[in-house]
Amino acid sequence: MKTRILIFLIGIFVVSCKNDKTVYQDDIVIDQGNYMQFAQDNFTVYYPKGWKIEKNPQPEIPFFLFLESDADDFTENINLMVVPNIGSMNLEKITQNAIKEHQTSGGKIIASQRIKTPTREYQKLVTVTKMNDADLKFIQHYYHTPSKIYLLTFTAQKKDFAQYEKEAEQVMRSFELK
Repeated sequence: MKTRILIFLIGIFVVSCKNDKTVYQDDIVIDQGNYMQFAQDNFTVYYPKGWKIEKNPQPEIPFFLFLESDADDFTENINLMVVPNIGSMNLEKITQNAIKEHQTSGGKIIASQRIKTPTREYQKLVTVTKMNDADLKFIQHYYHTPSKIYLLTFTAQKKDFAQYEKEAEQVMRSFELK
């Protein structure tokens, strides 16, 4: 009897430890009274009125959202990078390449999830890495079309990440391809 219980518990533990999984979520509803919309021909995103936006800071970056704060010396930010989908890679291949790139550069993958909502599908990675003597933590959402890859990234110092995570996730979940 004890052996069966032990085998059962080990089985549950093994199944629950799988890191790469699919998560089903509802689409997010944004309180448009507290958020601003930024839209281009191929996407829209909502961001809190307290955040600032820099439009097209670089050719492959349509926007850079940031929060100016006296609380710390790092500018927490969300940016979108759009690059050609050379070879028409699918989300699985994009994810494999991203994980390999993070690991090669000394980063650590905290979580990898495929997110499916009624209107979209994307890959979410949570990673940590050291850059310029700072311990940084990222949330990245990967979207794709046959012609483009969209990488939406939230960046914060690891020590301050939890303070900004919920609001950043709201912004990131509001991102929608047209």
